[in-house]
Amino acid sequence: MYIDQFPDMRIDNYLSVWVGHSTSEKALEKLLRTSYEVDIDGIAPWIEDAFEIVGYNEDFLDIAYSDSPLSPVELALRTSFGIQFQDLLYIDVKDVGLKDVNSLIVAGNLRYDGHIKFAKTNSTELTFVGSYQFKF
Repeated sequence: MYIDQFPDMRIDNYLSVWVGHSTSEKALEKLLRTSYEVDIDGIAPWIEDAFEIVGYNEDFLDIAYSDSPLSPVELALRTSFGIQFQDLLYIDVKDVGLKDVNSLIVAGNLRYDGHIKFAKTNSTELTFVGSYQFKF
């Protein structure tokens, strides 16, 4: 499917969260950044293509990584947004059976609908957990 077939997912005051496993923080960060090596317009970040995200903005992105497994809530509290959704995250990760992970991604001002739940590369596996409304 083409990304243009999906509505723009940019919605203020929403956070979309993915958790999983990555071989390193550098490998995780690489999947989230636009590449300008080939084309001046850039190549979309892997996460945008893998989860068919429309409206992804790198400026509203936060990640947490740990060398050893932690609970998703512990990782969330390492992000600038973690306090906003920690209680809901605890419930949602129990529902999908996620216990110990080492990577968490928070995309701000994005309400992802979850039409793709899981994606992986050679270095990283990510599961979409949920989108959460928050207030400043």
